[in-house]
Amino acid sequence: MTGRTPTWPCLALTWTDKSKKFKVTDWPKEDYGKFYDGDSYIILYTYKKGDSDDLKYDLHFWIGKHSSQDEYGTAAYKTVELDTFLDDKAVQHRECQDHESDRFKSYFPTLSTMSGGAETGFRHVEPVEYKPRLLHFAKEKRHVCVREDRMMELLSDDPLDDDDESVGEL
Repeated sequence: MTGRTPTWPCLALTWTDKSKKFKVTDWPKEDYGKFYDGDSYIILYTYKKGDSDDLKYDLHFWIGKHSSQDEYGTAAYKTVELDTFLDDKAVQHRECQDHESDRFKSYFPTLSTMSGGAETGFRHVEPVEYKPRLLHFAKEKRHVCVREDRMMELLSDDPLDDDDESVGEL
C-alpha cells in the first residue's frame, strides 16, 4: 500500500462569506499530505481489485486537533453525501490528527501537519512575522511523519525517541 496517491482530489472545507456556509473545494495536488491542524479534510481513494471493472472506494475525513466543531461536523456530513453519491459503496474512515491509520498514511510519501488553517472566513492565515519553528520528523514503518512542534512544549514534555529527528528553523 505504500505510496498510493488518492485518485480523486483531496478536498478541503472553506467558508464562503456570501452564503455563510462551508463548501467543499479542491486541495492542490502538490499539497496532498499537507494538513493544517485547524482544518478538516475529505480524501477519497478509488481503486480496482484484481481484474474486476468494479470500482472500490476508501473515503476518509481527517480532523485537525484545532478544527472547529462546525468544520469537522461538516466534513462528516459531506463524507456521507459523497458516499451516497457513490451508491453507498465507500468504506468510511475517520482520521484524527496524530492518530492516523496506516491505510491513510500509505497514500502520502510524507504526512505534514502545520499550525493554523487554510484561508477561510474564520481563520485568515497571513504571514505577520517570521517565527522560528521546530519540525519533528519521525519514521513510522515505511512513512515519514512531519509535525510542527512548539519548542518549549517539545523540550519539556516530550523527550525525543532515538529514532526521531528534529530540525529547528532560526
